[in-house]
Amino acid sequence: MADLFAAYVARMEASGERVVVTIIAYAVITLLLLVALGASIYAAATAVALAYGPVAAALSVAVFALVAALAVLGWLGYRRRSLRRRRLLRKATQPALTAAAMQALPVALRASPLGTLAAVAAAAYVLAKASQK
Repeated sequence: MADLFAAYVARMEASGERVVVTIIAYAVITLLLLVALGASIYAAATAVALAYGPVAAALSVAVFALVAALAVLGWLGYRRRSLRRRRLLRKATQPALTAAAMQALPVALRASPLGTLAAVAAAAYVLAKASQK
């Protein structure tokens, strides 16, 4: 039993280490992408400034930033509505699922000892999920 516990702890430590390494890698990637974005905005502004002047360059960068921000806001609004719709659908179907599981419980209890065990486990799971509202 102690060996099993030690193996479990070692596995969890390895999993935790993987998560930390993944987080650090994504942080570095994000930083590099932000540097690349800043450099591309600077290069675009410089090119526009050489062709049309500094005011046009500043305006074009500002308009690009505004359009990008509005696009992200629109995407977030769509995602929020989609998640709300899914949550409402899940909440609406949950009582029907609980009722169906409770109706199937007596049949499974009479079938066999293994059926009884499975039915009790399923009922406990369904009731636990139903109470997590």
